[in-house]
Amino acid sequence: MAQITAREMNVAGRAARVWRGGSGPSLVLLHGGPGDAELHWSPVWEMLATSFSLAAPDLPGFGGTASLPQPSYENYAAWVGLLFERLGIPRGVVAGNSFGAAVARIFAAQNPARVTRLILIDGGRILRFNGTSWSAMAS
Repeated sequence: MAQITAREMNVAGRAARVWRGGSGPSLVLLHGGPGDAELHWSPVWEMLATSFSLAAPDLPGFGGTASLPQPSYENYAAWVGLLFERLGIPRGVVAGNSFGAAVARIFAAQNPARVTRLILIDGGRILRFNGTSWSAMAS
């Protein structure tokens, strides 16, 4: 199995923790909330890293990553784009779980040329953040 290790870095001037390992095509794993990348993805990331160059960031405000000043799905998706640039990933598979799946959907819609495949796990609902809590958006 491939070894996965945490890397501290800056993404757009903000502290971030990104778990990396493996080799092959790029695979970016976006976790759900609450929790962080390790909680959501560690049961499977070593297996995935046998076929992919894996990047599993702690999304802003989770785990070891600084919060966004204005959290929104669009701002999280923009952060993922900056992460792609910082890691030198021109294109890759993006997999998201729950909250991470919603972010992945928006990132893929805004950046179709950067996403080779999109994997959504329990990511059917887009929620709106009002500054203190999340609520479902009207369909």
